[in-house]
Amino acid sequence: MFPKVNTPSSLNNWSSELNSTLFDLLHDDEERSAIDSFIAKNTELNKLIIDPTGNLSQINQMIIDGEINDVDGRKIIALLGAPNPNPKFLNLILLGYVSSVEAYIRKLVRDLINLDPFVRKSCERLSIEFGSTFYQEIKMYPESLMDASNFIHSGSIKSECSKFLSISIQKFNSSSLEQAFSEFDSICQLRHCIVHRFGNIGVKNLMSLGMHTELLKDCIEKPISMDFTAIQKASKSTVNLVRELNNAIWNGIMERLRDADPAIWTWDLRSDKAEFKKYLSVFYDSNLGNIDANLTDIYYKYKLTK
Repeated sequence: MFPKVNTPSSLNNWSSELNSTLFDLLHDDEERSAIDSFIAKNTELNKLIIDPTGNLSQINQMIIDGEINDVDGRKIIALLGAPNPNPKFLNLILLGYVSSVEAYIRKLVRDLINLDPFVRKSCERLSIEFGSTFYQEIKMYPESLMDASNFIHSGSIKSECSKFLSISIQKFNSSSLEQAFSEFDSICQLRHCIVHRFGNIGVKNLMSLGMHTELLKDCIEKPISMDFTAIQKASKSTVNLVRELNNAIWNGIMERLRDADPAIWTWDLRSDKAEFKKYLSVFYDSNLGNIDANLTDIYYKYKLTK
């Protein structure tokens, strides 16, 4: 028998965890727009940076409930909330930022396939696996269309959105969107290192980042070590990308509807309001305020483009 060079394994019956308790069955994201869902995920991740245990939220609630006085509570919050997170923890947060962008795109594509006849027609010849129809709700079938897709760099985002939504790639070529894509691509290089190399930066990744220089040669095979400023900029970059992409796809979808033959719109708000709201709800950022309060103004600005 060969001598052992490591401690023996110890089976822990992981398969016993593969049941419904592994998932949050009460979660429902359907009433939100894709961008609202993304912003909520991004906010959750940002809160984790300064309150990973949830203690700050708990103390704040104790202040509200009068269990501790405001002055003492604020001192505790200030002490616990000082942003000095572990770099390895920030690496995991970065993965969440990239994942939330991908989740945004998947939800947006799904919602548009379910709503828009032009998008649905562009997808009608695409295949899904037979098994995915067994238990899935019909409105979730579009998720199966994207099983082989990834949205973790600008090239795949452009090509996949163009394929599923039948929008010209030229719609994604504005200078502001290209800048947002460039920043996202560099974040995805870090993501690749975190997922596949436990955070160590490789030569090819440095080359892709434009950092393969004599001055930075000592960075090769060193672990990523972000600070609070860097992770907040990463968060902002993903938010910028989603905002730019949301507007670009909105423009592409709504231009096609505007120019459709036969006409989709009567250009009378009383007749168009219900259908227009369906489309607006897919893209609308609730940070702009109540959708009903802004719908009329957005409709008439849209009408001016015809």
